[in-house]
Amino acid sequence: MGVLQKMNVLCKYCSRIHDKYYECQEKIRAKNKREEKTQEKAYRSTNSWTRKSIDIRHRDQGLCQICAKNGIYNNKDLEVHHIEKLKDNYKERDNDYNLITLCNEHHRQAEKNEISKELLKEIAKENTLRRERNSLV
Repeated sequence: MGVLQKMNVLCKYCSRIHDKYYECQEKIRAKNKREEKTQEKAYRSTNSWTRKSIDIRHRDQGLCQICAKNGIYNNKDLEVHHIEKLKDNYKERDNDYNLITLCNEHHRQAEKNEISKELLKEIAKENTLRRERNSLV
């Protein structure tokens, strides 16, 4: 009575029919993706991230850095952006050179790679070096 019977079902991950308990590659991929998102989400709710995001906003003078580069001083709807995404390079999550303050619109564009990572990194590096020089004075 305790023997499991083989039951074939339509897999919602790969749209093939296989045993209910079989883990196809698509199911494994989806599971890994959920775990990555969980790690990213958990990080964003830590005190460490809260302090770091406040620090970066302060470093960037409370302005969207792309707007500022274009001569517009925008301090509305600001977010701190990871230039290298957490899922791609988790160890760089708190690196000042990997973080930049952007308005909502420029953050969306950066996420879609419509703003080059090189430009964002250059601005973040300049701002970090400027802050370090000012702290020495």
